[in-house]
Amino acid sequence: MPLKNLFYILLFTTLCFGCDDTPIFSEIPHITFKSFTNVENGALLTIEFKDGDGDIGVKLDGNGIPKGSDKNLQLTYYRKADGVYRDIYSFISPSDTNYIVPHYQVPDVTPLGQNQVLQGFITVNIVNPWIDPKAISGDTIKYNIVLFDRTGNNSNTASTGDIIID
Repeated sequence: MPLKNLFYILLFTTLCFGCDDTPIFSEIPHITFKSFTNVENGALLTIEFKDGDGDIGVKLDGNGIPKGSDKNLQLTYYRKADGVYRDIYSFISPSDTNYIVPHYQVPDVTPLGQNQVLQGFITVNIVNPWIDPKAISGDTIKYNIVLFDRTGNNSNTASTGDIIID
């Protein structure tokens, strides 16, 4: 094969396959904590997510009822006591339904078309961010966050880091 033909084959291959700017992400969701902001009646928590197959969010049937699990974003509350983080159930009874671990429903955000890669931000409004009845101003808390996709994969665990109660 002449060298000239090899050059054109390599150029064609590079043009065909080298121009795809579609990012490649794992089919298992990956999340990163971005911000925790106090607002008048609670707090806003924002994460960034990436998912390679676009199956983030709860699909609804024709009647608006969730298919499968309707809770796909879980927050776990921790309070620091004696320098060690402990989850909420270290401070209250697990049967106390007034202090349930917050779960949220992320709506279906599956992209249309062939490219199912998803990347974006999710912000949830935590109505009662200080769910621990014994937490007082000056205490340190944090949340761990996990996102579940429709296939049943759970993301990595992201953490807010230290949050000082006002």
